[in-house]
This record gives sequence, C-alpha cells and structure tokens, in this order.
Amino acid sequence: MYNINNKTNQNTTKTLKFLAKYTIIEESEVLEILAMNKDLQKAKEMHPYEIHHTEKSGWFTEVDDSTQPTGKRKVRRCSEESLWKALVAWYIDNSEKNINLKNLYVK
Repeated sequence: MYNINNKTNQNTTKTLKFLAKYTIIEESEVLEILAMNKDLQKAKEMHPYEIHHTEKSGWFTEVDDSTQPTGKRKVRRCSEESLWKALVAWYIDNSEKNINLKNLYVK
C-alpha cells in the first residue's frame, strides 16, 4: 500500500481524474489525496530508521527529537497506515516547528 513508485503514482492519478470527471469525488478531494501521497513519499525519503511490527506492540519506529534525553522519540501506532500518518505529521506538517537555528539561517 505504501510503495509508491512512478507507475503506481500515474495509475493513481488516472483513477482520481476519472473519479473527478464523473463527479464520484470532488476535485478538492483529488487534490488532497495527491498532496497526501506526495507528503507520504517525502516522509519515506526522510525517515532513516527501520519500522518494526509485533502482534503485541503494533507498528513502531523512532524519530530524531533533541528534546528527549536519548535524542530519539519512539513512535508507536496500532496500524501501519496510522504510523505513516504520524510520520508525515512529524516530518512534513511539523517541519516548521522542528526547525533549528542552523536550518533557519539557511532559510
């Protein structure tokens, strides 16, 4: 589900255009889905840590967090989809909140 390559992305785009053409879904929803896929791809490129799964604990991984004593924060969710949503929120949605002085100077 989360392996988005160019061919899959093209097929998704074609399907969404078809659905919008026949008013099955609104054009704004199509744009939202495409933006989510783009953000998901960016988060996948940015996330350097392994993702693990166990029946007992669900899906989990780590993200860099300078506010934690270890420098990393554990992220755990019950499904892979919700884990990736959390990672998109961490890397993409909160990127302005997670900025440091070095990155701010570059901007």
